[in-house]
Amino acid sequence: MTRRVDPEHAIVARLQTALDNSGEWLSLADAARRFDIPLATLAQAVREGRVPALRVQARRWLVRPAALSAALKNGGLNRARGRPKTSV
Repeated sequence: MTRRVDPEHAIVARLQTALDNSGEWLSLADAARRFDIPLATLAQAVREGRVPALRVQARRWLVRPAALSAALKNGGLNRARGRPKTSV
């Protein structure tokens, strides 16, 4: 007798495996503390697409530390409040 797998459970299992294999993920609050960035600044950067993040609930986002480091390095995000300065 073969066991029938519910498609929803299979999808959740595949997503969980993908997340587990993709390295560390942090909540925005944890990432802001770790990188010494105001939470409001980080949240704004995520909303504007300057920092890639995964939305897991209506008001909950996850970000990879490597993505945050890259955004800090390439100027898409700075540790001060507000948008990054653009040269004229």
